[in-house]
Amino acid sequence: MNLRPLMTLATLLALTVGITYLLVYEDITPLPQAIDNVHNNVDRLRDINYVSSERESNFAAFGLDDGQIKRTIRKLGDLEAEHGSRIAPLLRDASDPLEITDDLCGKISERRPRYYALPYLLEVDGTRRRPIRMRSVSMLEKGEWAAASPIGEIYRTAEIRDEPQQDTTLMAVAAVMTRNEQALLQNERPWRVGSMSGWSWDDVKEKYSYIDEFVVDYFALMHLVVEIAQSEEGICGG
Repeated sequence: MNLRPLMTLATLLALTVGITYLLVYEDITPLPQAIDNVHNNVDRLRDINYVSSERESNFAAFGLDDGQIKRTIRKLGDLEAEHGSRIAPLLRDASDPLEITDDLCGKISERRPRYYALPYLLEVDGTRRRPIRMRSVSMLEKGEWAAASPIGEIYRTAEIRDEPQQDTTLMAVAAVMTRNEQALLQNERPWRVGSMSGWSWDDVKEKYSYIDEFVVDYFALMHLVVEIAQSEEGICGG
């Protein structure tokens, strides 16, 4: 009796069972190339320049609309006229000069100034966080609130993904100001993205009536502070 056909059939059956088991039960580690592809997203705004000539384009890139941009530029001009000369000394005399340099200079890939300025430029006001009032500031230091706020995770979740929204930075900053970091991280409305999107700046404004003014004040102050930090005379070394 020729056993070869039977042996061949048995081998094929064994291979089929083995492959089926692996597909169903095994946690197969992806190839290095596949792992690399998961992490190939980059911050679309990582190379922006914080200079006066690019204020308008930067604010548009952050997601501000035309009306907000005009108000932010006006606010920035007022801040520059009233407090511009004080900002460089405040940066030099910051409570932690090495850390503020890392946070505002953009030399560390995951520390983007538009996010990492938040701990220095926001203060607690009841249940919300508002931009600091420069006239009352004698030192730039991180607010205590920032220790419990996952700024880095907010940045990575909002920005380092496929096709971020045009107003991603605006919405993420608003989430921090309104203490809704977890809503953004857990993909809840009005910070929800995906097939059942509920991402809506209009809904944020409707729920938090103060937020439109606050984001204008923040982006104006943040841009001016980072401009000065990254200038030739600033803490970033030119």
